[in-house]
Amino acid sequence: LVAKLRALGHDVVVCNRGKTNGGLPERLPGTSDEDYEAVLAGVTVLKVDRKDPRAMQAAVAGAGKFDVVFDNNVRKLAEVQPLVDGIVAAGGCEQFILMSSAGVYGSTDVL
Repeated sequence: LVAKLRALGHDVVVCNRGKTNGGLPERLPGTSDEDYEAVLAGVTVLKVDRKDPRAMQAAVAGAGKFDVVFDNNVRKLAEVQPLVDGIVAAGGCEQFILMSSAGVYGSTDVL
């Protein structure tokens, strides 16, 4: 998704916990160093863990207004609220897309 959006000329902001890889998103398997660097060129990476609601809200609000937000890693409704609060504080967005298959399975010890 990031590569396609960048290829189309869009500004991209990625929230990443940053626990590994120096805070950058992990590269897809089989991606060369050159391709990985090209995908991330011009991408703003916010190092923030959604399990820290105040930090999430502040980081997103500080990133500026968004046209589209695509959240593909949420598991619980409570984890969405700080993101939404940050978006609202920055002036809202035109479209919010939420994609999460993990949430449909309910609570487990694995997730």
